[in-house]
Amino acid sequence: MGKIPSGMEVMLSSLSTVLSVVMKDVYKNFPELQYKYSGEMYHYTSADVLPLIILENGVKIRFTDYRFLNDTSEGEEFPAIFQCQLKRLYDIGKINEKFYNEACKLSIDKNPSRLFVACFSENRDSLPMWNYYLKNGKYEGYSLGFDFSNLNQMNNISVLKVIYDDKNKENIIENMIMKAAENKELSVSQQCKELIDSAFQLSLLMKKQCFSHEKEIRLVLNYSTNEDNSIYKSEKINYCNKNGILQPHCDVTFKDKTIFKSCCYAPTMQQQLTELGLNTYFRLHDYDTSSISISQSEIPVRY
Repeated sequence: MGKIPSGMEVMLSSLSTVLSVVMKDVYKNFPELQYKYSGEMYHYTSADVLPLIILENGVKIRFTDYRFLNDTSEGEEFPAIFQCQLKRLYDIGKINEKFYNEACKLSIDKNPSRLFVACFSENRDSLPMWNYYLKNGKYEGYSLGFDFSNLNQMNNISVLKVIYDDKNKENIIENMIMKAAENKELSVSQQCKELIDSAFQLSLLMKKQCFSHEKEIRLVLNYSTNEDNSIYKSEKINYCNKNGILQPHCDVTFKDKTIFKSCCYAPTMQQQLTELGLNTYFRLHDYDTSSISISQSEIPVRY
């Protein structure tokens, strides 16, 4: 069975031929961009939402328009570092004035394609993540474990590991700028235009360091080239009310129910009834409970 390509490999395939060479060089230089997903990833959710994910006909994952994710700074981290690195490289003479001025005239395309994101964590049992589900002094939530690595390929869906370390971000962006500036096959105007238009691809990998506790892995759906296949079925773009804002999303149902591997419930939930409820629900929806690990969080909290 074939392995899932890394997120950057999938994204690179959609870039122009010349820039792909630039980005592939950057990709090779940084191991953190060469993330090869394997094993489980975890989605934290509430008791109200769990039945909307674990369905009789498959596992439904909601992909949200990246511009509407919970982090209000989403998409802002990359442009800020990009501008700082651009200025620094100019100040120390690594890029010339013409390249710098041309790059400064252009802005990063905020919506080059219809990209939707589903968020997961590498951490199955994380107190900071459980804190999102603290209600009236008690934790009420679930960490659902999924293993997508047994799927041959996920057309139009890439797997990305978020980068939090500021130094890593700076080095990656500097390398990208330098690779573009050194590409003598293009005019300065073409170098900068291709660089800025495609820089957005990296922005989906970068978040502020204060969110590093999330250890986030992302599934990114490119809806502009999306089509149904034997692995999953995607619905039309729909909208839901989030604090009065119409939030675009796309629900994707994975047909292989065996991707659902585990369910960890919050540390203060009552063990016997919680596990009885989960096992009953999973069996009624035709899941093999013998292959699903159900356990309580091991974090010692007391209320």
